[in-house]
Amino acid sequence: MPDIRNRSFTIRARVTRSSSAEEGVLAACGARTGGHCLFIQNNRMVFAYNRIGRVTRLVSAIELPVGECELAVIFKKTAPNQGMATLQINGAMAGEGSIALLPFRQTVAGLDIGADHGSTVCDDYAAPFHFGGRLHHVDYALGIDRDDFKRAAAIEARNALTDQ
Repeated sequence: MPDIRNRSFTIRARVTRSSSAEEGVLAACGARTGGHCLFIQNNRMVFAYNRIGRVTRLVSAIELPVGECELAVIFKKTAPNQGMATLQINGAMAGEGSIALLPFRQTVAGLDIGADHGSTVCDDYAAPFHFGGRLHHVDYALGIDRDDFKRAAAIEARNALTDQ
């Protein structure tokens, strides 16, 4: 599963829905003890992040269009394990909010696409909550702004100088 802790990340999904009633999980990672989930419910995009039982929910301010659309959650790290998440529908801003991330891997449960097959990340739906439309893809893009990446690069640079 993608390691989103303490870094900026983007989750992007392309879906096609034939009616506004088609809803369900697009991507779910984790369980009741921690994790994240991107889903459609009540014709809105929802991103939920569970930090040891404290759930932060971002719900799109606008309804989703019927047909093909691209949904995105863009998280920008602003401090260690904290940042701002923006919801986008077809590239337009649809909501935002602050999220505090866990500093450690929150679960041994893997990543589910198109449904949530384990203990759910939040209590907004019952598992498996299969997505009723067509899910073309879900992509994760991970930032390189984690502090340990900077330390690792500094160590590699020092080692390269030592090897000369």
